[in-house]
Amino acid sequence: MIRNRLIAASVAAAFAGTGMTLSSSAGAQGLEEIVVTARKVEETLQDAPVSVSAFSELAIQNLNILSVDDIARFTPGLSTSAYVGRRGDRPVIRGQSNVLAGVQFGVESGTAYFVDGVYWPGSIASLDMNSISRVEVIKGPQSALYGRNTYAGAINFVSRDPSNEFEGRASATAGRHDEYEATLSLSAPLIEDQLFFSVNGRLFEYGGEYYNQASGDKVGQERTKAISAVLTWQPNDAVQVRLRSAFGKDRDGFTPIFLWNSDQNNCAPGFRSNFYYRDWAALLTGQGLQYGTNENQYFCGTIPARPDLIDLDPNQVPLVGFERYQWLNSLAMDIDLGDSGYTLTAQGAYRTERDRYGFDSDFQSAPINIITTQQKNLVDDYSVELRLASPQDERLRWLAGVFLYDQDNDEIRITAANPFGAGLEPEIITGTRNQALFGLVEYDFSDAISGTLEARYAEERKDRIDPAFQGERTFYSFTPRATLAWELNPDLNLYGIIARGNKPGGLNGAQGAPSGRTTYEEETSTNFELGAKSVWLDGRMTANAALYYTRAKDVQLTTAVGSADGSSTTSIATNQGSADIWGLELEVQAAVTDNLIVGASYGWSRPRFTEGCDDFEYTLNSGGFLIPPLDQLTPEQRALCSIKGNRLPLSSEHQATLNARFTQELGRGFEWFVSGDLTYESSKFVQVHNRAKVGAATLLGMQLGIESDTLRISIYGRNLLDADSPVNATRWGDLRYNGIPVPPGIFNRAPAEVDGEAVDRGFLGPRAFFTTLRRGPSYGIQATWRF
Repeated sequence: MIRNRLIAASVAAAFAGTGMTLSSSAGAQGLEEIVVTARKVEETLQDAPVSVSAFSELAIQNLNILSVDDIARFTPGLSTSAYVGRRGDRPVIRGQSNVLAGVQFGVESGTAYFVDGVYWPGSIASLDMNSISRVEVIKGPQSALYGRNTYAGAINFVSRDPSNEFEGRASATAGRHDEYEATLSLSAPLIEDQLFFSVNGRLFEYGGEYYNQASGDKVGQERTKAISAVLTWQPNDAVQVRLRSAFGKDRDGFTPIFLWNSDQNNCAPGFRSNFYYRDWAALLTGQGLQYGTNENQYFCGTIPARPDLIDLDPNQVPLVGFERYQWLNSLAMDIDLGDSGYTLTAQGAYRTERDRYGFDSDFQSAPINIITTQQKNLVDDYSVELRLASPQDERLRWLAGVFLYDQDNDEIRITAANPFGAGLEPEIITGTRNQALFGLVEYDFSDAISGTLEARYAEERKDRIDPAFQGERTFYSFTPRATLAWELNPDLNLYGIIARGNKPGGLNGAQGAPSGRTTYEEETSTNFELGAKSVWLDGRMTANAALYYTRAKDVQLTTAVGSADGSSTTSIATNQGSADIWGLELEVQAAVTDNLIVGASYGWSRPRFTEGCDDFEYTLNSGGFLIPPLDQLTPEQRALCSIKGNRLPLSSEHQATLNARFTQELGRGFEWFVSGDLTYESSKFVQVHNRAKVGAATLLGMQLGIESDTLRISIYGRNLLDADSPVNATRWGDLRYNGIPVPPGIFNRAPAEVDGEAVDRGFLGPRAFFTTLRRGPSYGIQATWRF
């Protein structure tokens, strides 16, 4: 019955915390299992033959998880590299990344977000975690059951269900750097045992901690207002209907970004260095025509944190920072078809997003007012999914479904005279349509061995209209996955997976026309995984491991290209390589005593290009020349563009976590607790060149407090070791030096060509990196009241 399954799942989730909390009845009973739905059916975390890290509502609280970045800290194999603050998420699972994801519309990260199983494109950084009852991070291709953009994995946020009795929760947080948060949750039956309602609200504000050297103002401010409501109707044991509506508003200031400029470049000498470009700043301040003095084209090494280099001009843009409205409405229905055991599930969702943003794209204040980004996006998408599942207690089980998805995005360039873009026509119109059939068949060969075959056939059409381009492409994919599971004994489960992954291609539009790359193709992968899930010490310890290998083809990379007249430079998506990815993930949780719980995890990945040719790699290795057409490359020239053996960007080789929580009774229904968590992530290369990188980060968090069934008060600390390695760095240009011909005829002093070979005199000038700073140490107090 639906109601019984929901009650069982909610009880397990309420007492579990990533498998790390004791059973509510007695410490000797060991760790409580979490119920997950990673394969679209309910099963315990330890029984699911797939690599999944799960966080219950209690774990979210105990680990002080506030965002997807915190989830990544505690999940081996998951890393995040936000593009510009909360506007662009770039989750990376098992090293499979894309630098343009979240930057250029239609370019996919390969890791998708879901809320209650509904696909959520774009950033999820401001999601209200106080309304979430469980998070599941499912690693490896999930295309068969989850669909588009799950090439490397999926992250599903499951919201809290309303209850059959009146209850509520209120919380407040006050922390360093003017960080404040207040949340309120209420739940009650409207009709006892049949109709339930809940509402969640959140106010969040963060004042920022770094200062803009150009204005003296703080940067990095964040504000969020969010409200969500859930209505659940269960007229009988066979039917459940769930309606959820969520609205959120974000308003952020300038992201704390600085430019690591071309004066710092220390490797790859050549023509694309500031030595060959004239200095705009000197020219505009009356110092005459000067040129740079550094002959190196690139920076090799770890980019340091330099808050003293934040130099953003707020007068260049009509809107300082970022503003976003998001509204999601979803409807889900589960029906048990009589006494047959068959279940019909239908769900649909409509999401709308409106955002405006503006930032100083040259990352330098006046007089260098060269490039700004100021844009408004109108995004609407909807999805519909229908599934029919056979009885789950049979030897042969199956599931079949159909999926439809549609998204439209209009990009409007805003101005100081019209900061809201009122009446302006979109400059770029893009759309994505996806329709798919999918299914699953599972068979128990014996009481211990079962096999599962999943598959999805999808058709995806992308279209784009911009001032100089109009076109569309349709991509077809078939993504099967086969799983063999073996229950060696009640405490040890083994599994093996073979799966095919697919990341759709797309359209570069007019930006790719000058180089003949208006479109890019699909990226595909073949994946192999072996896993083990085990329970030890009479249920007081769990240990899980996964070993995987991925062979990726037509890897989608970012390539810098110039316009037809050479007056501008941009980045497009291209297919330029193949890669092999090896990896290992380990997770251990143990109840050492009735009062002490510890957990540890480790992730290792080795994503390396086995072949590939990158345009700018050629520039770096050739001394500053433009790459000839690929079909005209000599063997010697092909060696200069080769990225074979290089690591995929934005991926860390090592991740490790260690956490512990100790509790002790105080009497009168209270206990005190202390917890700590230590996480490590190794350095990440900025681009395929494997030269510049952001450094490793070791983060320490702690909590100390008291709690009862109704009240919890704690003090907390985050990043207590003051890790200051930047969150992310992006290859850019130093626009003090650039190719604009002012005064007329003056570009730079590099020749146009040497011995018939064209010189790279890119519009963006010599290479530099805009770099996002990490938040420093913070601490505060939290209070939660349940009633």
